[in-house]
Amino acid sequence: MKNFVQRRKRVNVCQKLRLTYQTYSVMAAILHHFLRKESSASALVTGLVAVETEIEGLVNRQEVKCDSDKEILLNG
Repeated sequence: MKNFVQRRKRVNVCQKLRLTYQTYSVMAAILHHFLRKESSASALVTGLVAVETEIEGLVNRQEVKCDSDKEILLNG
């Protein structure tokens, strides 16, 4: 049962990270298309880069890792 709960937490974290990243990606693409070079689009792109950098940082610090299914897993 404990393993199931840990697995569920891992999946939830993975889904949240992916959804956050995907949301920023879609919003940045839409704003970039319609606003071109507007400050709102560049701010969103900056946010997207920040999210990507944070995910990479978590992986690099080994706070999360990717398993064979490319799922992000929390260590510990």
